[in-house]
Amino acid sequence: MDHASYAILEDENFGNLTLSYPPATYGEIELQRTLYLVETKREHTMPLTAGQQVWIRCKVQPGPFSEERLVTIASRDGAVSGFVNSDELKTGADGESSVRGIVRSVEKEFVAVWIKGSFFTTNGLTNVSRELAMAA
Repeated sequence: MDHASYAILEDENFGNLTLSYPPATYGEIELQRTLYLVETKREHTMPLTAGQQVWIRCKVQPGPFSEERLVTIASRDGAVSGFVNSDELKTGADGESSVRGIVRSVEKEFVAVWIKGSFFTTNGLTNVSRELAMAA
């Protein structure tokens, strides 16, 4: 790794490391060589599958009854809000709240999930980014 240069970029969700090497030549063609390493802050990254239980990050507020909470989820189609039983929620070590969901389908850029509860604009089905759905 002669003359390799390193650049460390910090991001809220990712720590990125870029290694750039001196150009290599192949005949008359000069090739740029760069290696990109991306490490997520999640401890476990598992492929999601239909039927799998996931936890979806959400905002939680008090509900009308002691055992219900109002949750708001940032979906691909805008905010989705509704009431869920407090048993469907958990708070992580980082203080972030999540609601339990079941994966209905996995697409390239989003995950279709079903959340048990009473929602204002949906029957509990919503599309969330892969980053919001964490395997249980």
